[in-house]
Amino acid sequence: MKTKEKLSRFCLSMIDGVGPSTFHKLVSQFRSTLAIWDNPSELGIPKELSKKIEKQKLNFNVEKQLKKLEAKDIGFIAFGEEDYPSYLSQTKNPPPCLYYAGNYQAELFKKSISIVGTRQISDYGRAVAKRFVVELVKNGFTIISGMAFGVDSAAHRYTIDCKGRTIGVLASSVDEPTPKRNRGLYNQIINNNGLIISETFPGTEIGPWSFPQRNRIIAGTSLGTLVIEAGEDSGALITADIAFSENREIFAVPGDINRGLSKGTNKLIKYTKAKLVEEPKDIIVEFENMLEESPFEKTENKKIFERKDPLENEILRLLTEDSLTVEEIGNTLMKTSSKISTHLSLLEVEEIIQKGMDGKFRLL
Repeated sequence: MKTKEKLSRFCLSMIDGVGPSTFHKLVSQFRSTLAIWDNPSELGIPKELSKKIEKQKLNFNVEKQLKKLEAKDIGFIAFGEEDYPSYLSQTKNPPPCLYYAGNYQAELFKKSISIVGTRQISDYGRAVAKRFVVELVKNGFTIISGMAFGVDSAAHRYTIDCKGRTIGVLASSVDEPTPKRNRGLYNQIINNNGLIISETFPGTEIGPWSFPQRNRIIAGTSLGTLVIEAGEDSGALITADIAFSENREIFAVPGDINRGLSKGTNKLIKYTKAKLVEEPKDIIVEFENMLEESPFEKTENKKIFERKDPLENEILRLLTEDSLTVEEIGNTLMKTSSKISTHLSLLEVEEIIQKGMDGKFRLL
């Protein structure tokens, strides 16, 4: 990606009201954000959004913002760049820009497992976390977590103890660890060749909504998610739900049925959202034959080019780029939902596509 295109994506992502969803709709429709940035009104972009872009062009000092990042030793990767985490790029509405502190290497994400769980970790949880982390690190996995107290912190620390690679994902910006009392862990990760990432630009206010947004990055950057101790209302279950919706592997360690900290993990297993794991090799064998290419890569199925119906070819072309609902496909192709549904049913029967629990269709 050329520098101007990268900077235009950065500028677009900084506009108030342009979140990941709007950003990706624009990128999907116009491909080049540089063209959007240069001539929004001529491209037929909605008037209100076009005005925001023009206003941003007048008031937004790119150099000043880049210097702010440089002063804090923060780098960033724009969506579409070669080094953008490949698994994350294949999720729904990935961050337009990913900010980082520490040792950024795209390779870190290729063989990675997210580990999440309760903030009120028990001795049992610590023992389980240590056992799994040590073996996963020995087998070359990068450990990803959210730097919260409890299971998250334990996962990061045990990884550092056995000289593994770990990535902390923050809801806050990468120069302000959340929680602040975890500054020591933050420094440990950075000083041990680790990485801190976030979609939040320095100085941006965060709130309760920021943490589920953070969780989608934890789930999206890894091959699978391991849940260790989680109550029924644990934020770790949000991460697991997101991983489930993205067709990622979910693993859960069972616990005492009489303990509140086991209710969430046991529930994941009970309703077959997660695979029960008792030892690290239960996870490792799942990825023994992992291809160098991302297992989530959207490949071009030969059947796409053999359809007699032109509309079906158009539908399948869209699904090579993203998972979509009936309404989203209909809006893009300017067809009624009922007409689209008929063709989707045929493609489902032939096992070319599948409808997920999130209501979105994807290629098999």
